[in-house]
Amino acid sequence: MSVTEMLPGWTVAREIPADLIDGLNRGDYVLHGGVIRSAPSTDGAGRIVRHLLPTGQDLPDSVTASSVFDLTLARTTQDLLHATTGTMLLSGMNLAVTTVGFGVLYKKLTQLQKGLSEIKESVDGIVRLLELDERASLIAAFDQLVIVTRKGPRQAVRDRLLHAVLNTLDPVRVKYQELLTGARFETAMACQEYFTLASLAVAACWAELGSVDVARGNLERDYKFWVEQARRIAGEDLLGEHPERFMAGEFVPDVSLGELAAWLNFVHDEHMSKPERIDELRKGIRLYADGKLGVWKPKPASKDIIEADKKKIGELRKLLARNGVFQGYVDQYALLSESGLTPAELQQKIDAVDRTMLVDGYVVLQPA
Repeated sequence: MSVTEMLPGWTVAREIPADLIDGLNRGDYVLHGGVIRSAPSTDGAGRIVRHLLPTGQDLPDSVTASSVFDLTLARTTQDLLHATTGTMLLSGMNLAVTTVGFGVLYKKLTQLQKGLSEIKESVDGIVRLLELDERASLIAAFDQLVIVTRKGPRQAVRDRLLHAVLNTLDPVRVKYQELLTGARFETAMACQEYFTLASLAVAACWAELGSVDVARGNLERDYKFWVEQARRIAGEDLLGEHPERFMAGEFVPDVSLGELAAWLNFVHDEHMSKPERIDELRKGIRLYADGKLGVWKPKPASKDIIEADKKKIGELRKLLARNGVFQGYVDQYALLSESGLTPAELQQKIDAVDRTMLVDGYVVLQPA
C-alpha cells in the first residue's frame, strides 16, 4: 500500500484494507459520513481509523439506496467510497469542511427554497418559515461566504467580510434552533435542514477567522442539540409506537432488517447487533386467529396505511444520513484543531495531493 504524509499523524493511502471493510460488515467499525471509527462495543471504542475526504472530483451524481445502507455489499475500497458518496448525497451535505463543501451547502440551500415553497401552506409552522426574513439573510450570507473563501481577497478585507457574515448567520442559527425545538413533523424536517446549514456556515466563519477551537466547540453543541431533535422526530413521528410493522412482508422490497435495526439504534442511541434488535422487535408482533382452528395469520393493514409508512422510509434515511455527515463534520473540525489548520488551508493540502493517490475522487487518510 503506497502512502504519503499529509497532516501530522495522518498519511494518505491508496486503499482501505480488506480486514477493515470486513470489520465494518461485522460491526467492529462504524461509518459516520466520511469517518470510520471503532464501534462502541470494541476495545478501541470511538477511535478514528480513517478520514474519507472528497475532493469534489469524479464523484457520482446518484446512487442506489442499497449501496448506502447495506455495507455487506462493500467488498473493495471503491464499494465503500460509493456508499460514502451515497450518504453525502442523501444527506444533502458535503462530507468536507473545506471550501469545496461551502459550494455544495449553498446549492442545497437554494434547493430547500424551492422545496419549502411546494409544501402545503396550511401547515402553520411552514407558513412561518416561508415568511421569515431570516431565510433571505441566510441565503445572502451563504453567497458571501462562498465568494470570500473561493476568491481569496486580502486578509484584512477577508476578515471584515467574514465577521459581517458571522454577525448575520449566528442570529439566524438561533432562530431556527428555536423553531426546531418541539416542532412537529413537516415543520421539524424543514427547520432541521435550515438549522444544520446555518450551524455549519457559522462554524466555517469562525474556522476561517483562525478560531478553529471555537468552531469545533460550537459545532459539537449544535450537533448534540440536533441529534436530540432528530431522534425525537424519527421515534415519535416516523417509527411510532410499533416499529415492528416494518418487518411485514409489504416492506421487504423497500427496507432490510439491517436498516430497520440501524433506525432503532439511532432513535435509542444504542449499538445493538441486528439479531438482538430484531428479537426485540419480534416481541411486539402478535398473530390473530381468522376463525379456523389452528390457522393463524396477521391482520392485514389498509393500502393507505402501508403507502403512508413507505413514504416515511425516505425521511428516516435522510435523518440517518445527515446524522452521519454531521458527526463527520465534528470529527473533521477536531482534525483541523489538532493540525492547526483552517478549512482553506486543508483544502490547499488536499489540492496538493498527487492525483495518483486519489481513490474515486477521495483522499483516504489513515493514522501514521
